[in-house]
Amino acid sequence: MKKFKTDERAALLYMAAISKNESKTQRIYIFLPNKCTIKRALNSDLIVKVDNQDVRFSQFCTNKQIYLNPETDRGEKFLIEQFMRKKLVYFHFFKINFFFDSKGFKAAWKNYDSNAS
Repeated sequence: MKKFKTDERAALLYMAAISKNESKTQRIYIFLPNKCTIKRALNSDLIVKVDNQDVRFSQFCTNKQIYLNPETDRGEKFLIEQFMRKKLVYFHFFKINFFFDSKGFKAAWKNYDSNAS
């Protein structure tokens, strides 16, 4: 019987969420499974390939969790378009590849305010 090594990253979960920023603008946030520590560079830029397009993200740390948000309106618009138009949205950075299934995103984006309590 052949033994396989488990890739520790295989169990990591990435999350995409719709929320509002401090200006009350609806945005997409990408949450990383990595823990945030003081030693990490916070509020720094990060280039992520989204469906083979470079997008500059701002990186933040809050409550020991790292999250990303497109730095520019152009990047945000591109990301929203990918989630609206494609079944799978691919991300690549730091030799890590992952994707999001965008099923239900269009309805969630359009109805975000009406779902708010």
